[in-house]
Amino acid sequence: GVDDLRLQFINEIRAQLTPRKRWIAVTSRVLASLRIFSESIPLPQAVVASSLTRFVESLVRPRGAGANELRERLTRDLVRSGRPVIIIVDDIDRLTPDETRPMLSLLKSVSELPLTSLVMAYDREVMDSLTSDWSGDQSFVEKIIHVPVTMPSIDSSRMHRWLIDQLDLLIEDVDQDFLWDSHLWLRGVFPALRELIETPRDVRRYLNALGTAYPPLRHEVNATDFFALQAVATFVPAVFARLGVARRLLTGGSDVLVNSHSDEAAKARLSEIIDAAPVGKRQPVRALLKALFSEAERLLPPPT
Repeated sequence: GVDDLRLQFINEIRAQLTPRKRWIAVTSRVLASLRIFSESIPLPQAVVASSLTRFVESLVRPRGAGANELRERLTRDLVRSGRPVIIIVDDIDRLTPDETRPMLSLLKSVSELPLTSLVMAYDREVMDSLTSDWSGDQSFVEKIIHVPVTMPSIDSSRMHRWLIDQLDLLIEDVDQDFLWDSHLWLRGVFPALRELIETPRDVRRYLNALGTAYPPLRHEVNATDFFALQAVATFVPAVFARLGVARRLLTGGSDVLVNSHSDEAAKARLSEIIDAAPVGKRQPVRALLKALFSEAERLLPPPT
């Protein structure tokens, strides 16, 4: 609950003030794990685990000491140490609305401690949407943030340069006469990939996926095709899941293509695959399918 979160947070801060209190922070983490564990095991064992949790908690939290008393003790510790404490909090904008309010309440309480500063990193638009239903509390974040700093957007050309440099490392020992298609890359794959990648996190997600899947196959598969398919798998997994089912259609082997209404039926199926992508990603998905599969190139009309 919220009190447990506050207790663990306070103990983490106290642990940074003196090495003798670090065992408290470690034990608080163990307590959190014990609670989760006790909720997932059969009843007799759960009773034992719950009792163990309460016993260990009694060692960490002095008898009768609630979160408010521990906060007062932390205040005294901070003043006594004379050391400024900077707390960096990231990814708050990835919480659910139900998780956001108690977390912000906790951070507001912590921000009022002496010698303590908070550095919070978040997307302002996302945070506004998370707190938009708080009647009368839409300025809650502003009550915590005293000095807002807006980070500039990263230049897309630098982000794409980073991507290309990393991809070059992946294919540096590949036979590029047989396992790389520069024309296909420049004409269809890379332009579509640039539309799918919007943030540095997207670049990292894509490179992480390639770094795991591609090296074992780098001397067996065409890298251009593999990079294109991995882009679909990473950014539009719903489309990727449909490609295996439609492989005969995409490679020209489907029975749909031999009847009198073959093209119309095939176009309808391709449209269903593309429509599985979010609206903003359908155009690059279309471009990737046209670059990868000759049947898609033949059947899909050029963009309007």
